Amino acid sequence: IYGSRGANGVILVKTKRGSMGKPTVRFYSDFSVDNVPQRYDLMEAYEFAEFNKRVGAYPFTDAELAGLKANGGTNWQDEIMQTGFSQKYKAIFLGGTNNVRYYISPNYQKSTGTIRNTEASGYGLSAKLDMDLSDRISFQIESNLGHSDNLNPGIAQGGSKTAIPLMAAIVWSPTEQVFNEDGSYRRLGVGTGTVRNPRLLTEIMDTNYGNSGNAVGNIHVKILEGLTLDAKGSISFGTGGNRYFESKEFNGVNATAEQSSYESKSWLVNTFLTYSKTFANVHNISLMAGFEETKSESQSF
Repeated sequence: IYGSRGANGVILVKTKRGSMGKPTVRFYSDFSVDNVPQRYDLMEAYEFAEFNKRVGAYPFTDAELAGLKANGGTNWQDEIMQTGFSQKYKAIFLGGTNNVRYYISPNYQKSTGTIRNTEASGYGLSAKLDMDLSDRISFQIESNLGHSDNLNPGIAQGGSKTAIPLMAAIVWSPTEQVFNEDGSYRRLGVGTGTVRNPRLLTEIMDTNYGNSGNAVGNIHVKILEGLTLDAKGSISFGTGGNRYFESKEFNGVNATAEQSSYESKSWLVNTFLTYSKTFANVHNISLMAGFEETKSESQSF
């Protein structure tokens, strides 16, 4: 294959397909638990307060020290971390006859992260059909559909140091409380600067979502001995976007809501006519002619 689409070579990937035989059903499931094996070794509330008073960094009173020693303080890593749980399910339905073979596979997966209020989920469907219409004509079609959601992927990754819960959990004093007396979040603590309450940082709703689908059809025709026609058509689409919300309590000014979206679609058709012939069991000749056309569109808002 020559031209821009074949300039770097061609890789053929063969996936599972239906097979001849009685209908078969297979089911797979997978479960896992995720934990952070090692956390930062930080001072406890009383130890932190006593040290700061001793070095003159902050004047904790004796009553405050006694209260922290008796009741403890806040473990900010406990406040933002959780046990993650992942679950995956997949079913396969396959079978067929000499002339028709099918393969259908739905799947579902969901996982919660080790940082509070993080989650990813998705589901999809894959279907394949192979048909031998005659001794000279065979046809294949396959399609894939999928949907995914990803809640707060950024709060467990990089970004602004004032917006990462784990960074805040290290900065915030264990003597600070999660909530005020009225039940609202304590936004800023003593000596934390602009770094907000670690648990409050997990309260945003930042969701990426996506839908995708594609379908491919192939037909192979044996016209004459050594002369074959191969034609292919495919279409694909993708939609998705992002939904973002933060409360007035989160940013201290006004509630904020944003939404963005994207859409893409493409199609491709190609046809190749191939002739192969061997002369005198020594000489081989192979000729191929064809054309291809493709188009893609995308937009975002």
